[in-house]
Amino acid sequence: MRYKATFVTGFAAGYVLGSKAGRARYEQIVKQWRALMGRPEVHEAAETAKHEASDLLGTAKRVVTNTFAGKDVTDQVHTDSLSVRV
Repeated sequence: MRYKATFVTGFAAGYVLGSKAGRARYEQIVKQWRALMGRPEVHEAAETAKHEASDLLGTAKRVVTNTFAGKDVTDQVHTDSLSVRV
């Protein structure tokens, strides 16, 4: 319930502040966002981040696979320290 209340409060604040700023300010923000996203430096940085994330994910997959391949690790899980919420 706490998260729902936080979401509703944030949504209401955003709506009120957005409506006070008006359509002209919204259009100005959108124009600046599109100009920023159209810059080649931003595209290069985004592509670099994608490649780095992909490489990192591949490395993590290899490490996990090599560490636990063919091993039964279910006996190493301690249920007394495990907390599961449903």
